[in-house]
Amino acid sequence: LVNEEESNRTQQQEEEPEASYDSVFRRLLFPLDLSCSKSAVFPTFVVSVLLAFSIGLTVGIVPEVLTDRYARLYHVQHGVSSDNSEGGLHPLQPCWRYDSGNMPDACSRGADDAQIGSAYGMLVQSLLTFFFNAIVGSYSDVHGRRGLLLASIFLGTLAPACLVALELWEGMNPFWFYASNAAMGLISYNSL
Repeated sequence: LVNEEESNRTQQQEEEPEASYDSVFRRLLFPLDLSCSKSAVFPTFVVSVLLAFSIGLTVGIVPEVLTDRYARLYHVQHGVSSDNSEGGLHPLQPCWRYDSGNMPDACSRGADDAQIGSAYGMLVQSLLTFFFNAIVGSYSDVHGRRGLLLASIFLGTLAPACLVALELWEGMNPFWFYASNAAMGLISYNSL
């Protein structure tokens, strides 16, 4: 009986091919099975492409809109701007219509405010991502990723919605754009 078990073991060992260098290398580099269902590939691709287009289309618009909004809210009095180069008052055109050389003082101050707001918004977003990334990852391991992915996509739509709202309502504070952009750090879809 013992000899039969030993002979079965030796037969199994002979039947199993030796681990080649290639398979060991693959196991070290790819320890997890990262296969996904084919039904989820296309919707994921579509969402990723739409997010990339939305970011690419708004990169050039956001600084101009926020510069103009800060200039109008905080650096213009009664719709006119004092321009140091001309020494008089004139109605403020949208800040994106001016070249950098002849930009009114209100627009240059608005640009400074927009850059400071952007820096603080990115700082808050990065800190939220740093602190919540591990918590969200652990939660998604236990409860699944679907709800968190939907929540992250919803948070991703808040910043463009605030940008549209900034254009529609003249008295809206740009803080809401930066706050909604920073909120994406709570549940970052990139980390899921």
